[in-house]
Amino acid sequence: MAEQAVVKYCQYPPDSPGNVSITNEDYNCLEAEQFLNDVIIDFYLKYIQTELFGTVDQWSKRTHIFTTYFYKRLTTRPPNSKTKAHPIEDNPNLSAAEKRYERVKKWTKKVNIFDKDFVIVPINEHAHWFVCVICFPGQEGCVRADDGTACEPVASSK
Repeated sequence: MAEQAVVKYCQYPPDSPGNVSITNEDYNCLEAEQFLNDVIIDFYLKYIQTELFGTVDQWSKRTHIFTTYFYKRLTTRPPNSKTKAHPIEDNPNLSAAEKRYERVKKWTKKVNIFDKDFVIVPINEHAHWFVCVICFPGQEGCVRADDGTACEPVASSK
């Protein structure tokens, strides 16, 4: 079977920074019995952000959606640091959390995720897609949902 040339079908949103390009290879993964790829997931999240959240200005300002590459970058040692010494990854004085932060700090330099109400992180593990929704990442302690005043946590009932 001859290899098919990669053809770009579209960019979404058109003429916008951070757009997602869809090719015939990406489109083909929508067939039955195929795995969704990262581009299709990014496309759909961008669609939700632009079309659904974009119509409610409040939502788009209060929500940050990472690309599918964020989680892998957060949790994986950079490829070039596996064979060579790496000042961050090989530093015994840094905790695992500090190393993870160093891997993604550029991803959040233009946005303060702790000012957002929701942070969305798509995750692919073992060929399965998950989405992590972090609610109120900057909130400290318990607050009432109706007016935002501080309150005591409700005792759990067992």
